[in-house]
Order: sequence, then structure tokens, then C-alpha cells
Amino acid sequence: MRSLKNISFLLFLVGFPLMLFSQSKTYKVFSPASKILVISGHPHLENSNVNKVILKELEKHFGEQISIRRLDKLYPDYQINIKAEQEAIKNADFIVLQFPFYWYSTPAILKKWIDDVLYDYFPGNKLSGEFKDKVLIASVTIGGSEKRYSSPYKTVETYLIPLQETFEIIGAQWVSPVYSFGAVPSNKKLSETAEKHFVKLTNLIMRQ
Repeated sequence: MRSLKNISFLLFLVGFPLMLFSQSKTYKVFSPASKILVISGHPHLENSNVNKVILKELEKHFGEQISIRRLDKLYPDYQINIKAEQEAIKNADFIVLQFPFYWYSTPAILKKWIDDVLYDYFPGNKLSGEFKDKVLIASVTIGGSEKRYSSPYKTVETYLIPLQETFEIIGAQWVSPVYSFGAVPSNKKLSETAEKHFVKLTNLIMRQ
């Protein structure tokens, strides 16, 4: 009886890690053929001190692999061209939502984009399943200090849960968000903040 118990225990030790491994997520791997789509949700990008720098650096680094859609420039009237946006999504492997944190959420133009464009990808709708396995990265600049998003306060990840749930339900691979604090004009190290954010975001994309 004892030997049977020992055998069962050994099978558990061998099987449990295998079970965990088999259930772990496998993310899309970045390659020279990968296409990156950036959705810029800043409502006034020209007046930005951080987002604009991040986007310029991304474009410089990834070249033809990256496509940046400036929602403020494309849709100043907030009338989103759904077909054009869905076509851009179709060709992308990695999708980055680049935006400043407004009232613990996305700016209105990006929320409008989400509402209008993603509806067709919802389970049961005409594009259901076509967002599957696309890597989604939320890249967020925050005016507040890091202390304000640490215990006993809520974390950035907590505020981003609705966004995460939205993209996961349509099949996207949500990865850890990239965010930076102190993205305000009074920050004397603003250019350093933008550069560090760009580096973190680039490293996250390329190690997937």
C-alpha cells in the first residue's frame, strides 16, 4: 500500500509541473517580419511632451515594421472610419495603445475608437476570432507620481482591468502594460522620462 502511495506521489510531482506548463500562455514571437500597429490616443499630440517623443522614437527604431495611427489627426470630428481601422488591425501582429491617463482611463477619442472598432470582433459578431493571438500592449503616460499608484492606493494595473477584459474577450494576448509617471511639463527630466518609456516599450515588444 505504501509503495502505491509513493508511486502516486511521484506521478503528482512529475505531472503537476507538466500540467502547469501545458496551461501556460504562449505569446507571439517578435521577428523581422512582425508588423506593429500603434493607436495614438492623445487628443492633442502636437502639444504632448512625452507621447510625441515616444512615437517618434518608435518610428525611428522599427522603420517599415511600424504603422502609427494618430486618432487626433485622423478623426478630429470623432467620426471613426471603422473599415479603415479594422483593415489596419488585420495586418498587425502587435498592437500598442499609446495614450495619456485621463481620469484613470483612456482619453475620449481612444474610448470612441474602442467602442466603434472592436464591436465586430465580439464573440458571435462578423469578425469574431480575427483578433485572436494579436499581442496587445497598453502604453500609458501618467501625470501623477508613482506613490499615488502604490499601496494603499490602487495600482495602474487595477485601473486597466476593464481595458484588459475588453481585449481578452475578443481573443487578444494582453501583456503587462508599460507606464511612466510624472509626465507633466513641470518635470525637469521629462525627456529622460520619455526615453526610458520608449526603451521599456521596445524591450517588451522585442522579447515577446
